[in-house]
Amino acid sequence: MLLFLLSLACKSGNGDTSCEFDGDIDGIGSDTGNLPALFGGWNTTFGTRDQYDECSIEGLGHNDMDWINGGAMEIGGRVDNIQATFASAPDAEIYGIMSEFGSVTFSGRYLFRGYELHVSFGGLLFENMQLGISEIEGHAFLGVDQNGDGGIDCGIMGDFNAKKPN
Repeated sequence: MLLFLLSLACKSGNGDTSCEFDGDIDGIGSDTGNLPALFGGWNTTFGTRDQYDECSIEGLGHNDMDWINGGAMEIGGRVDNIQATFASAPDAEIYGIMSEFGSVTFSGRYLFRGYELHVSFGGLLFENMQLGISEIEGHAFLGVDQNGDGGIDCGIMGDFNAKKPN
């Protein structure tokens, strides 16, 4: 609810500085479990424990996805316009949303090796106290448009993880 209210305030165009957002929606020690700040640099992995490829397209295999598997991701923006940028995929259009309970979801498009990928990934944002890092642990789905008609013809899916030093 807090994120929704902040988003409405930003859209009202009142010039309020509440639109500036570092990704830490609850502050230290709050009742939502002290969510770590979302914004900053992350290292990502995709399909390292579980991966399913129903496409079987040459050049789009798991080992070819180094932009997201072993990738470097930067998250930034405003509360009403969170954006993820991958170092190896600067042309990807990927936007996200975060709940006040730590759920983070991103989706967008990326033209990769002649195929349009419809991308969705995310999970739970939390502090991994054992490793002293912040993590996003969850899922990813890459829908592939094989013929350029705007529809998803097949998909590649698996686990998703992002890590950031605290």
